Amino acid sequence: MNTYIEYMVKKDSTILDIIKRVSVIALGFILFFIFMNLFPNIGFVLSSITIILGYNIYSSINIEYEYTLIDSTIDIEKIIDKKKRKTLASIDLHNTMDFGIYSESIDKFSKKNYNKIIHAYKSILDKDNFYITINHPKFGKTLVIISPNEDIITAIKTTAKKRINI
Repeated sequence: MNTYIEYMVKKDSTILDIIKRVSVIALGFILFFIFMNLFPNIGFVLSSITIILGYNIYSSINIEYEYTLIDSTIDIEKIIDKKKRKTLASIDLHNTMDFGIYSESIDKFSKKNYNKIIHAYKSILDKDNFYITINHPKFGKTLVIISPNEDIITAIKTTAKKRINI
């Protein structure tokens, strides 16, 4: 079976993200005025460096996740400000230990230890989040929380039939 599905999810801003953005802007203004007043000769250079660093930190808060399902493998990538990509996991769905709706199963995750937890969802409060538990060759026992669309859910259900909890 040749299956190819791509789906992208934009991470919602949290209170912490908003605090980071406001802090970066406030710190940028403060440093700008300090550098311009205390170091008039090199203040412009230091202020420019501060603005560039502040912009990079500010833009790194814009995060999207891309799920790419090819046959029985799902790749999860984190895209930072539509510029940088980082592969979070490549999961062989034949190694899936468990799959289900995250909000209905939160209690059972607090009782288990995971070597790695991968957060790749739109919002933790979203009722449409799903989880996949796998025994990853690199990370060990891993919990992956995602916000997939119906096509990806259907593909996971057909590939990992024995371990579905929905």
